[in-house]
Amino acid sequence: MRIANKVTAYFIDRKIIATEKRNIFEYGFELIFADSINFAIILLTSAWFHALDVGLVYLLCFVSTRIFCGGFHADTHIMCGISMFAMFCCFMAVYHALNIMQTYIIFSGLVIAWIPIIGYAPVIHENKPLSRQYRKRNRRKALVICGIWTLISVVFILSGIQLGLAIAVAIWIVSIGIICGKAKSAWKEGKDGEWSEFDSV
Repeated sequence: MRIANKVTAYFIDRKIIATEKRNIFEYGFELIFADSINFAIILLTSAWFHALDVGLVYLLCFVSTRIFCGGFHADTHIMCGISMFAMFCCFMAVYHALNIMQTYIIFSGLVIAWIPIIGYAPVIHENKPLSRQYRKRNRRKALVICGIWTLISVVFILSGIQLGLAIAVAIWIVSIGIICGKAKSAWKEGKDGEWSEFDSV
């Protein structure tokens, strides 16, 4: 990403960043700019459909859980943006298809969504290997954060607050991302036993 290169060069010229750390900062700025664009697209789309609050809740839930749960990672920033927007479109479609009164569907979906979360979180990115200690730490954080969001969702739904449904569907999307990420990892590794092996701890 050209803008990331220019920003890094700017900081290097002013002696804020050491030259030998150029690649690290370029990659970091690329992620920041790419994520900012993705978030902006989601919020603008939400505003277009007069559902900015829903888009905000989705991002808060999705991002805070995905940081520690992991999930599907595209190979390029463009494909990452496309896949993230596609997941958001799926989220909006399911959100508008359901009614907050359909608690049996929502709660059943939450229970099912927790199966991949418990079984496979965190899904490790092949370019970001973690030590066993960090994997255990991320797993604990993933379960705690997902648990908090699930509790908020249940309380909101039982209180008749529509955003509880948005949180529930966001957790479903995170769970699907974990499945897709694990499937991609298994396909790349080419190991028949990948799915039966619990390697999160």
